Amino acid sequence: MSSFPGLESAFPKTRQPRRRSLAFPGSGSWDASIDLPSPPTEPNPKRDYFCFGCEFEMMVRPKATSLLPAPEASVSERRRFSFRLLGGIAKSLRAAGYAANVFDPSEQDAPDYTLWNVMLDGSLSKAHIRDGFYPVEIVTPVLRADNVWARTIDGFWAAMHSDFEFRQDTTCGFHIHISPHSGQFALPELKNMAKAVAF
Repeated sequence: MSSFPGLESAFPKTRQPRRRSLAFPGSGSWDASIDLPSPPTEPNPKRDYFCFGCEFEMMVRPKATSLLPAPEASVSERRRFSFRLLGGIAKSLRAAGYAANVFDPSEQDAPDYTLWNVMLDGSLSKAHIRDGFYPVEIVTPVLRADNVWARTIDGFWAAMHSDFEFRQDTTCGFHIHISPHSGQFALPELKNMAKAVAF
């Protein structure tokens, strides 16, 4: 019996999808043999969830290594390849059912947060480019913290692993931004949320 009477009705049980490890790619805990469905499109409409977005920084190399520049390629050739790589990543995500776009700050004021945005990140190390691993950042669209968000993220990693390899680097990171459904969080709202979930 529950220690909190009525809790079961307040938080109804839902069948959880089979989960992959969300550990950093390349850590050895990723099971690429599990097929995941396309991005879910039917969250529970009866509940009001908070929203969030993620920024994934990573070192990426296409599995089709014939696409890589030659080892003696110039800096300008490698930079041109970086932009082609962004387009290749967006194409792979679209093929998996994710609306994705390349964001170029020299041409656009801000990313379109209804899409997955693939972009360069100048803060990441370029030391791995000699081995074909290029620094990129992928930003999710605004997501709802509902009962399908985990499948959305797992499906994203499945799509990435189908066409790309990864390398760990200490300059890579992960950021998450949260807000209520109707706007951005102010500090008092964050404190109230923390109190509400600390039972």
